[in-house]
Amino acid sequence: MTSSSSVHPKSTLDALPASFVSAMRVLFDVMDDQRTGHVRLADIEERWKENGSVIRGLVESLRKVTTANGLLTFERFCAGLRICLLRHDSNKRSQGQHSLPRA
Repeated sequence: MTSSSSVHPKSTLDALPASFVSAMRVLFDVMDDQRTGHVRLADIEERWKENGSVIRGLVESLRKVTTANGLLTFERFCAGLRICLLRHDSNKRSQGQHSLPRA
């Protein structure tokens, strides 16, 4: 049996700044208006595309951690955001960019 401290999503949260995790919890809770503990990736895509606020690569990063039935827990949501941030940071270093790329 595995202990809960070795579960991957917890390590993902630990790797992010506490203030970032707290802000993302607020965002996740807004999207999880039914309080199920899950949000649908399709809903995120729809909401963020309508507002024109999708950062390039974000949806693709979230898709990588989405369950087969299209749902994201908070931990998976943060894991997807972390993937996107790491990719952006890597691209920024290689291209000398200083702002987040917009889709």
